[in-house]
Amino acid sequence: MASFLFPKTSLASHSCIANTRGILRESLTNHSSPREMELFASLPIAAGDRILITYADICEGTAERRHVLLDNYFFSCSCPRCQDPTEFGTYFSALICQRCRTGIVLPGDSLDHTPASVWHCRSCSNSIAYTDVSQELSSVKQKLNQAVGISGEESLEVVQKLEALLEDYQGKIFHRNHWLMIDMEYRLMQHLVGLISESVKFLQRLEEICLHCLAVANLIQPGHNSYRGKTNTTIQLLLIFLNFIHTYLFHFQFQPRYSFASHKPSWKPSSLVPQIRETFFCSNNGLKKFINTQRKHEIS
Repeated sequence: MASFLFPKTSLASHSCIANTRGILRESLTNHSSPREMELFASLPIAAGDRILITYADICEGTAERRHVLLDNYFFSCSCPRCQDPTEFGTYFSALICQRCRTGIVLPGDSLDHTPASVWHCRSCSNSIAYTDVSQELSSVKQKLNQAVGISGEESLEVVQKLEALLEDYQGKIFHRNHWLMIDMEYRLMQHLVGLISESVKFLQRLEEICLHCLAVANLIQPGHNSYRGKTNTTIQLLLIFLNFIHTYLFHFQFQPRYSFASHKPSWKPSSLVPQIRETFFCSNNGLKKFINTQRKHEIS
């Protein structure tokens, strides 16, 4: 279908690390074709380099992407990402060994995802058939769809279900960076945005998830793309919210108390402000540095 609608765009080769992104726009010149696809460079492209787009969902693991490409486009991808079982050190498809509880389970051959293929633990001699890996993935995906697929459900209920799934599987069955765990965190991020004003714990959790998702995305889908754009937008909203809180606490950290001796207000520090500030600025990451930088700028 894409080849029929956008023949020029379809001439670009596929890669699971694309250097372009396609944007569907309304044509202003060609009225016979009301829609047109424009390609923009998402990474620097040197003279002579191939223009690469992706035909698959790069937010999924290697086995899932290669199955989609084989079933729909009739070729097996062997790009650098697919050839690397760790997917550039992210362990995007890795499991946690259930025998030694600490080892990382990866495919013996990153390009072999047939039912006969075997996955091996890097710490012990444990081996797992790919069919068992696939069944475990299918089971968790079904639970994920049940958690987020109920229309009209409040965000708080969805957040609780997603957190429960992450508690059961992240770092215990699947690697912390496994694509399905990242997918859960990304969905959780979207629901937490509307809850950050209700509780400090949602604010801190959103901060943690955003930075984790972005750190993984920087390796497997670098450059300008919608995933990193949405994640960065959420981080900016979080920074604006934190900056607002900081501004409020900084300018109202002193409360006037009337002095009967001088008949003038006496400014004394509010005892609650340090507790509130400590609650909001307890983490040692980039957001705290941002707030501290803003604070120094205001004081100076």
